Amino acid sequence: MVAEQATGRAFTELYRQRLFGPLGLDAILMPGLEEPTRPVAVAYPSGSAINPMDHLSLLSIGHSAFGLLSNASTVARWGHALFSGSVISERSQQEMRTMVAAAGNIQGETGSGLGIRGYEYLDRKQFGHSGGATFGSSLLLFDPQTGVTVAVVMNQGAGADHFSLAPVFRGAPRVGQVSVDSY
Repeated sequence: MVAEQATGRAFTELYRQRLFGPLGLDAILMPGLEEPTRPVAVAYPSGSAINPMDHLSLLSIGHSAFGLLSNASTVARWGHALFSGSVISERSQQEMRTMVAAAGNIQGETGSGLGIRGYEYLDRKQFGHSGGATFGSSLLLFDPQTGVTVAVVMNQGAGADHFSLAPVFRGAPRVGQVSVDSY
């Protein structure tokens, strides 16, 4: 809302102009504020198939704080750009990666930084974040030792097990520096 007030432009337009466009990320949607340009995955929040776009009040209740809808490939490309230095300066990278104690309620979590979390899987330190709502969940991990980025996006909300799925990816096909598996 501050950015909108300062620029007189919608934050969706600002995201696209300043972040998503330059990075070539076109499969991102702000639910309730933008129309999807491609099909949105059906969700299974309680065992029954539901089209999330039929429930915009649940998707848009947090305005820009709710989050974005996307696919695993786009999330992985975003994460790789963020953690490899294409989005913020080296100084901001260091500040973002400075970890403090976190609640510890997430499997593998080692701390919390500025907008990110630290994780330890496969005996290595990773950075990333998770997200979840009624219609889906996700986990983004960047491994600074290997330069590999993994994104897991699931069409389940409660009870989704992306925290146990992400650490077992090994030998995934590589697209440049971004590793993508989607199920």
